[in-house]
Amino acid sequence: MSKYDISGASYIDWMEEKANQYNALIRQAERTRRLLGAPSKEEGQLYIEAAKVCQEIRDKNLSQRSIYSKWELRGIEATSMAREIANKVAPAPPPKPDPVPVSEPVTKQPTAPKKPAPAPDTASGQPQVQTTPSGFTTKNAIKEVPAETIEKWYKSKPNHGFDDVIGMEDLQ
Repeated sequence: MSKYDISGASYIDWMEEKANQYNALIRQAERTRRLLGAPSKEEGQLYIEAAKVCQEIRDKNLSQRSIYSKWELRGIEATSMAREIANKVAPAPPPKPDPVPVSEPVTKQPTAPKKPAPAPDTASGQPQVQTTPSGFTTKNAIKEVPAETIEKWYKSKPNHGFDDVIGMEDLQ
């Protein structure tokens, strides 16, 4: 039997040892905060070590959901404390702007002016009707979406109806 065999008393001894190790690390981190009066790198390292102990316990208790969950929560708390301390002790530097590559000067290419769609006739209050070459018509088409594009969104009505499929029940 190995030293950390889950089936015997050695598992219980191992769990007690790890729980004591975790508690000692947390107490030491809290003591460090009280002594220094501010977050420190040492305190953050102690919380990281405590999170590692939680990971060991979770790995050993994968099949025992309640124990696994308990130590998972403790590990999350220890990790979040370490992150919080890291942000206070050494905040992340502001992001650097992307360097501009040195190359030939960029000249703007002249662009063709966009052809604005006709606006609705507001003077008469009547909607503006646009017609495509195929005969599709729209009322008040959006400026950015011409009638030709809208026409592609719709399917034409079929040239057959239910009368064309009468008698299909006999084919079952």
